[in-house]
Amino acid sequence: MKRTVSRYLASFALAAIPVLRPTAALAQAAGSERVVVGIVDQFRKATAGWPSLFLPYAQMLLLGLLSLEAYLSWADWQTRQIGLERVVAEAVRKLGVIALVWAFFTNPLLGPEQVITVFRDVAGHAAGVSDAGALPGDLVLQGFSLADVLLRAAGQAMGELVTAWWEISRNLIEQGAVDGGFLGVGVLVAHLHALRILAATVLLDVVFSTVVVGIGVVVLEVGFAFVALQVVLVELETILLIGFGPFFAGFASFRVTAGMTEAFLKQAVVLGLRLFLTLPLAALGMRLADFWSRNLLASVTRRTLQPQFVLDGRTVRLSVEVVYLDPMVVVLVLVSVCFYVYLVWSYPSKYARALADLRLNLPAAVAGKAG
Repeated sequence: MKRTVSRYLASFALAAIPVLRPTAALAQAAGSERVVVGIVDQFRKATAGWPSLFLPYAQMLLLGLLSLEAYLSWADWQTRQIGLERVVAEAVRKLGVIALVWAFFTNPLLGPEQVITVFRDVAGHAAGVSDAGALPGDLVLQGFSLADVLLRAAGQAMGELVTAWWEISRNLIEQGAVDGGFLGVGVLVAHLHALRILAATVLLDVVFSTVVVGIGVVVLEVGFAFVALQVVLVELETILLIGFGPFFAGFASFRVTAGMTEAFLKQAVVLGLRLFLTLPLAALGMRLADFWSRNLLASVTRRTLQPQFVLDGRTVRLSVEVVYLDPMVVVLVLVSVCFYVYLVWSYPSKYARALADLRLNLPAAVAGKAG
């Protein structure tokens, strides 16, 4: 009867742990990753018509600013009193630069969208992902999956620890160290002694592991969600930049505003480089997840306890195997996950801006200056 009760309680403890995993269960629902990917898709659909919407305004802006540039150029040529041949050469060079920039923004085979697409394709091949658009959803599910692995390991350890507790108390009764007593009072005393044995050996590690597991579930789920968010943010920035692209082409026809067009071109390269650096790092988390999962499962530690103590003048010797979660292994995994999340958030944006240090000098080119 006692053996049956102990097995029942151990089974109850094992069954109680999955109740604490609602987020992991929800994340496994079919199509749940589309909630994350759908944000990017909806932005892309909403901004698909922006280039054609802004194009007429960009044309008016181009002609208006070109008139101002033509007046300033005429005044400059009159002041310098240069010959007709040089006037024609400067005018051709000026109009050539403006036409080249305009064609870059309005030609479907060129433009910021193609620049970013090239970076995205190269990054996708480097990352080893067939569909870069599905990567954010996969990352969110991977975070839930790792949290589920951690909770399963904790549930296994907790269930076997409860079983060990009952085994210790049963051995105490079988050895006659504790009398059964009236109405099972002796059984309660045996359980208290078993708890004291566990408290002197592994209970502190168990309590610490429980705290670490609670923190770990949050770190794993939120950490991978932040990595997915970084991918989504870069994608959204590129979508908005492509949508506004034609409008900024109109500023290229005037030396005063050409710097805005140049800054826009630099930003397109920066976002392309951020995609190029972010996607492989994000995809790396999918591969590291298997390594972290194995370490979390390996954190389930087995220890054989052989306590010897005197109880009511009688020497009692026990030998029982205890299973618990090694908190230090879990902490090391969480630290490495946090470092990975920090790397994805800081590295691409920092080094993309450093690498995209372009000096186009577009205002000087529009003004007809060689410098």
